Amino acid sequence: MTRVFISHTDRGETDRRATTALAVELRRVGLDLWLDREHPAPEATAEQQAAGATPENPLFAHIVSALSACDAVLYVASPTSFEREYVRLEFDPRVLFQEFRARHPDVADDRLPFYLALVEPLVEPPPYWSSLITGIFAGRVLNLTGAGPTPLLLPTVLTAFIREVAPDRLLPLDPFAEWAARLAVEKEATEAPGCPEGVEPSAWRRLERLFGLGPLFPGPLPALDDEQLRYGMYRIGDTARIAHLAPPVVRFHLSLWTANIMLRSDGLRLQNGYDLAMGQILPPLLDDSAQLDESAASLAVALQCGYGVLSNPAVAGDEKNRATAVDLLTACRERFSDLGMTPLAALAEVLLGRAGGDAPSPGARRVVEGMNQDPDDSDLRRLHHGVLDAAFPGPRLEATDEYRAAARSFQSSMARAASDLKAGFAPAGEGRPDSRREG
Repeated sequence: MTRVFISHTDRGETDRRATTALAVELRRVGLDLWLDREHPAPEATAEQQAAGATPENPLFAHIVSALSACDAVLYVASPTSFEREYVRLEFDPRVLFQEFRARHPDVADDRLPFYLALVEPLVEPPPYWSSLITGIFAGRVLNLTGAGPTPLLLPTVLTAFIREVAPDRLLPLDPFAEWAARLAVEKEATEAPGCPEGVEPSAWRRLERLFGLGPLFPGPLPALDDEQLRYGMYRIGDTARIAHLAPPVVRFHLSLWTANIMLRSDGLRLQNGYDLAMGQILPPLLDDSAQLDESAASLAVALQCGYGVLSNPAVAGDEKNRATAVDLLTACRERFSDLGMTPLAALAEVLLGRAGGDAPSPGARRVVEGMNQDPDDSDLRRLHHGVLDAAFPGPRLEATDEYRAAARSFQSSMARAASDLKAGFAPAGEGRPDSRREG
């Protein structure tokens, strides 16, 4: 697997969010990344730490060894990043041309895989900036300045980078192509991680899609932090603004994935005490799912709504809202039990007990405990998402080779259709047919 070293700093908000966005998108297409935030620094004495970015500090070898072992290097560049001494080290020509070059002797000097993602203009660039920009970075600068921390153009800009670094990972990035690719593979699924015995894998994959966070996060979800979730929510929102011509079922899922993201983070869900997920998104989706005539979608939305009522302290004590939660969760328990969806039926039963309905049965408690969750956990968010994550463990369908093949096939078919359509137009300078002369 292609591994990319990302040189960055988390000291500035723009840098941190840009790095998070880049990491999410690159991992979405299956690239392996090395970020120092994910690799703890080796132990060092106070004297070694005081030596800074020098060979006397174990962190020096840690960084240089990781950078030179990767297949490509992507620099997230800004005035803030170049204040960090280790970014300056990673950008040092001696590291690029000696350490990295020694580990990649077969790569030509003019093809060294170094790329620059410029997220803010550099007023005072490093002294060797000009020679590098006109040299090894020529044609490899991704200009993201002025685009914001979650730019709509980010996937498009990254296409050029992915095409050079890992062309086999290049995927169509528009939501309709992703949706069509998923459906093509989902319907024929013969396996699904976490699928209970007696349940069709395709049905479990469909529920995975409904309880998931969209194709942005094809890997395991428990490790996602608030910064990544925020990027996913904004990115889906960007997509929704250009998806008004997409089928209603695509727009439905964009809204559902947004709500699913919000439910994982109180910071994203609650704004000045107002519940965005329950106040604006999930209740209308109950009607939309009925119009789509998909029972699985209705059940997924109902379960999330029931949990949403119980987990919002502002409305959880209201009797009318609690009665609504009981009705929703009772229907979920019965329907999921009929379908044999044991983990989801058990979750609905445990949530129902919290809503003041029937206490969960010993069988439901055993199922939840068997997923390493405590049915009596006072942290309802941890319990709810812990069961969902255990029921649908990664990797998601979007991370499989079958999905990537289907996505590339869809991309090729769209390109052929566009080419055929273009061929039907009259060449430049050729007269248009005049229907009045026929006959």
